[in-house]
Amino acid sequence: MTLVPKLKSIIVLLTVLLAASACKKNIQCEVEYVDSYNLDTIYPSEYLGAYPGSWREYDNGHREAATAWESVPKHLSVIDSEGCNTVFRDYLIVPKVLGGYIYGDSVLVSNQSSNTSRITQMVGAVGDSWGYTENFENSQWGSGHKTHSWSIDSLLDFKEVNGVIYEDVLFVRMKYSLYYDENWGGPSDISHVYYARNIGKIQYKYFEYYGEEFPPNVEYGLEDYYMAPH
Repeated sequence: MTLVPKLKSIIVLLTVLLAASACKKNIQCEVEYVDSYNLDTIYPSEYLGAYPGSWREYDNGHREAATAWESVPKHLSVIDSEGCNTVFRDYLIVPKVLGGYIYGDSVLVSNQSSNTSRITQMVGAVGDSWGYTENFENSQWGSGHKTHSWSIDSLLDFKEVNGVIYEDVLFVRMKYSLYYDENWGGPSDISHVYYARNIGKIQYKYFEYYGEEFPPNVEYGLEDYYMAPH
């Protein structure tokens, strides 16, 4: 007879534990933000020429400019075991350019509505290489992935563009490839980008599909520029 009260107690305890577990799974937690402020200015690479007030104009009408110093958050999202999200926002003072911000030798793009940041390296030391891969789904061709890679192939003492000689020029080779997992891998697109020290990009060439031994599909060079005091 003494087993019945004990059994009832065990059943009650199990019910409480299961209810507590169910509550945990259904926790509704709001995103928590932790902000920090870096008061040091993050200066741009000498080869990106992005000091605010600077600009470059090219012979195809393309224009690049750095407009202002801005305090911009670099996001890091951390999700705990209960599925709750803490977003760490590190505010940095960096130059603003069209489409993003210059973060040293990289481009920083921050989306405050989705709490995400993407940092893409643009220049570096001779011999450096880097890249990333992203997956995708295509309704017609199926799943696949895109690869993006960069390499710093050389540092040129001199390069002439539109009749002007530039010194200390980095040659960056960019490669983009598209692959479908079950069908085929497409040819690679190649870009050549030349950056002059203390000026920025001076020439761009784009080779689509057929390779670098053919004339580029797109090409433009620096025509005029201004570097703001820094």
